[in-house]
Amino acid sequence: MSDQLHLVLHPVQAARARDFESFVSDVVAPAVQAQRPDLDQRWRVMRSAETANGVVTFAFLLEGGSLTDDWELDVILPAHYGEQEAERLIGEWAETFAPLTPWAEAAVSAGQKSNQVVWTLESVTEAGAIGALREGSSVVGTSRVIPRSSPAGRLSR
Repeated sequence: MSDQLHLVLHPVQAARARDFESFVSDVVAPAVQAQRPDLDQRWRVMRSAETANGVVTFAFLLEGGSLTDDWELDVILPAHYGEQEAERLIGEWAETFAPLTPWAEAAVSAGQKSNQVVWTLESVTEAGAIGALREGSSVVGTSRVIPRSSPAGRLSR
């Protein structure tokens, strides 16, 4: 495993944050565990503690590996659910996203004085790791995981 830590941020409509979390816990986590058990304990999902302009920011922390070879949902989900079901699931998940440009502009604008962008994050699970979900913890929250063929497609996007 490399010393790299990939940080993937996903702006999500606040009203759809639970749907986003459910996708990660009910769809992504089981697929990763079954298809890529070597990655199972190497990712974590966090969410912004506060909503800003109707958007919750989810952050995926992905330890090591390649974004395209290891963390690609376009590979992991079809292997687990089949092509059609994976496409349907990812399509529903993509509907939870907030538009990227207004979110990014708001983040940059908020950081103008200090020349930095700061989010306070909290674990989406009680134990702070997706793996804990399979042991009975609560719901997961996140950042973006999307298929490489769509604007929404890797555990990174």
